[in-house]
Amino acid sequence: MTDFLPDAWYAAVESAALVAQPQRCPLLAQPLVLWRTASGQAAALLDRCPHRLAPLSMGEICDDAIACPYHGLRFDAAGRCVLAPGQPSGPARAQARAFPVLERYGLVFVWMGDPALADPAAMVELPMWGEPGGERTRGRARFRAAWTLIADNLIDP
Repeated sequence: MTDFLPDAWYAAVESAALVAQPQRCPLLAQPLVLWRTASGQAAALLDRCPHRLAPLSMGEICDDAIACPYHGLRFDAAGRCVLAPGQPSGPARAQARAFPVLERYGLVFVWMGDPALADPAAMVELPMWGEPGGERTRGRARFRAAWTLIADNLIDP
């Protein structure tokens, strides 16, 4: 990820689109899986089971955890293996990489860098987005240009 600025909040998906079903979401050239827990919390993990690297996004949500489609290992929102079929508990070493998430302005943001540095106060404040009439355009677009040019164009709201 050396071509990106990892220690920042990145919009990944609209809050309303995030449900209790795994969603694959590539972000900064990293495959992520996002879902919403039963309590409504947004969750993001690297989209790879640490056991056999199967995409977790092809699994299903079971008891607030995401189940790997290969062997059925289940991982909670913090990336801990909470169940391994045929074992009394999940192995402590089976850990999926979890990413801090934050919801603001109707979007789910993911911190792609060091989780210890994830600070909600570091999120750029866009007060006009929270006000009535504070309209914004939503969607995705692919550009055949360096990401730095796109960021330079969009960084000044």
